Amino acid sequence: MELPRRIPHLDASGKLCLVQPGSLLDASNPEGLVLDTLERARTVVQRGLDGANDGDFVTEFLAYWEHEASAVAWSICALEGPPRAIYAGRVPAWASSEQTTVLLADDATSAAAWAARVRRGLRNEGEGFYLPMESALMPPEFGERLHFGPFCELIERHASAANVEAARRWLQAARLPALILMSMPVPTLASPMAAFMVLLPAVSEAELGIARRGWRKGRGPSERDIALRKHRALVRGGIRRADAAYLLPRTGDAPTLLGKRVTVVGCGAVGSHLASFLAMAGVGHLALIDKEHLARQNVHRHLLGLDSVDQYKASSLATVLQPRFPHLDIAGRDADVLEVLRTAPEVLEEADLVVIAVGDETLQLRLEARLEKHARRLHVWLEPLGLAQHALLTSEPGAQGCYGCLFERDDRGALHNGASLAAPGQALDRTIAGCQDSFFPFSGMEAVRAAILGGEMTVKALKDAATVTQLVTAVGSFGQFTSAGFALSGRAQRLRSGETRVFKDLGRRECTICGMAP
Repeated sequence: MELPRRIPHLDASGKLCLVQPGSLLDASNPEGLVLDTLERARTVVQRGLDGANDGDFVTEFLAYWEHEASAVAWSICALEGPPRAIYAGRVPAWASSEQTTVLLADDATSAAAWAARVRRGLRNEGEGFYLPMESALMPPEFGERLHFGPFCELIERHASAANVEAARRWLQAARLPALILMSMPVPTLASPMAAFMVLLPAVSEAELGIARRGWRKGRGPSERDIALRKHRALVRGGIRRADAAYLLPRTGDAPTLLGKRVTVVGCGAVGSHLASFLAMAGVGHLALIDKEHLARQNVHRHLLGLDSVDQYKASSLATVLQPRFPHLDIAGRDADVLEVLRTAPEVLEEADLVVIAVGDETLQLRLEARLEKHARRLHVWLEPLGLAQHALLTSEPGAQGCYGCLFERDDRGALHNGASLAAPGQALDRTIAGCQDSFFPFSGMEAVRAAILGGEMTVKALKDAATVTQLVTAVGSFGQFTSAGFALSGRAQRLRSGETRVFKDLGRRECTICGMAP
């Protein structure tokens, strides 16, 4: 039966969309499931006939538009700003069924940088045009062909007069085929803009012959005149967006971290996973510092694998992460962090946060003293055999309370970390082939837990959700540690296995770094 009007949620085959993918269906109650489905269908159809859900056409615009799309392009353009010429290139396609695909970018420089980061060649295709709409379009009917004249009338209703005029001027000079990237506002939480594409195809020899029939040679309509005729068919195209504004909302957050700079010192087991998590969170600028090569014995707890053994960890990690997130800036420095502080101090001093994951308390204290008045720091470390993971976040540079405030002296005057759950004075490392092969026993999952703890605190700090100095201790299991013959500290006796505690007011007047001056 044909409906008297088009309704949302009804596809070209006559199927109704009633539930979202992944919805829970009670298969144990088939009768109730059928009755519920029928009631949902009745409601959707009735609301559609009444026009009560016409707004859903807008939110589902791309589903209707791309149903008839015969071209596809990837876009890294920012869907904001005025109408403008944009770069159009061609890169090797991701799908095996296609050899190449069109890439749209704001300019040639950003296209080249993106293509290099995803390790794909780029061939120039000319330019396209970005045309933003001020209001949403209704989707075309299924099977409806798009023609130049009606399409121009459509954009005149939904774009500003200035934008329409800019598009007309561009079309008068554009090389055919002419590609227009369009955007329009849509009322969704995932992305406030929908992107789609229209192609004005080149004029074929057959079209030229028909249009110039009866004209003397060298006379008759120009190729462009023919291309811009009102009855000329347009090609509908789909856009595969790869810009940060589209990709990041799926993390549950707007791209608020794109402008932030984080320097990660130490790209070992904890630091490598932490750097990956920060990239996944959308931190726009990541600097990775580590002078060491990846050792083969650490591959089961490191983000990198055997294919990176004997290679520098920092640059190898950047090489792995950058193609995954080409819209971020990820750089590795294969150098001693103290040398970086001497030759390029801005890499650390101008960062929004410096994450220190070196597993070397002497170096951590030295870095804390050097950076205390210049940058916020996050120290992240773990204790062996699943005992605990810790993260200490400092307040604003120069404020009271720092990593040095954790350290105490025992009865013999020896310095030790008072936050540790292991009693001081124990040799916690193990060895297989002498001191040159000593190691700190912890698993890859423990490294990931520490990285998650550090990553969560980093994101909070960058969003100003954590503004004061604080120590977070995630207590693991005491059993494996004590079974190995190690002793717990007094602090461990006051904590429970499996709990996570936050400690503030950490400042100590006798701290040699922040000093706690009244």
